[in-house]
Amino acid sequence: MTYETTIQRDDEEIKLEITYSTYKGCRGARDSCGGKAGAGPALEPDEEPSIEIESVIDMETGFDFELTRAEENKIENEIWDNVDGD
Repeated sequence: MTYETTIQRDDEEIKLEITYSTYKGCRGARDSCGGKAGAGPALEPDEEPSIEIESVIDMETGFDFELTRAEENKIENEIWDNVDGD
């Protein structure tokens, strides 16, 4: 999937195209309890939902663009807001 956004860096607005994948997460395997499957203690941890940013392209130049960790976190939050709104 793709998402377009703009970031500010050094007083310059940069338009970016983000290619990403989302993972909904899942419940980890559970042991049985009293004969009821999945009612017992966890055998595996739950997997939390996540976003994997696959590429970031500067839309003006067409070249790859490297995000700072803070920019990446901000964009991941924007994408979650966008995904939740759909």
